[in-house]
Amino acid sequence: QLLLRLFYATGDTRTPALLAIVNMAVHALLAVLVYVSLPPQHVVVGIAAGFMVSYANGLFWGSLILSRRLGGLDTRRISSVIGILYAAAAPGIIGAWSLQTFWAQASSSPLLTYVAGPLVGAVIVVVIYTGLGYLLRIEEIRVGGAQLVSRLRPRRTKTPDASET
Repeated sequence: QLLLRLFYATGDTRTPALLAIVNMAVHALLAVLVYVSLPPQHVVVGIAAGFMVSYANGLFWGSLILSRRLGGLDTRRISSVIGILYAAAAPGIIGAWSLQTFWAQASSSPLLTYVAGPLVGAVIVVVIYTGLGYLLRIEEIRVGGAQLVSRLRPRRTKTPDASET
């Protein structure tokens, strides 16, 4: 999204549209490959991985084009932040996938496997990602956490003094 705004700021709306078409084509191709090559219980995860690959593809090509147009980008820092974000996401994804795989094999209840499993898996991903993001000093997570805490704290209301009434 940030790259799109950079293109728009330079007055270019064609390149983001072309990149979006390429991303959709990459994702469609990967989705078809996943559908025909993975067992049915893993297709959704494979399609999600395809989204990630297509977005990384768009990031790569968009960054390359912008870097050439603008005379360079801070690619080392950008790559570092993206690497940290992926590193923070990986353990939660692995944990949620492991839980889902366990429930799919251990339970005969479709409700547990297909409803509770993904919901609990999502909670696991959020908790682990947020915790690791905080430990890895991802600024957006720290700022978001501080904002959330400040909103959850009860606000002190000023009670009128006897002299004010």
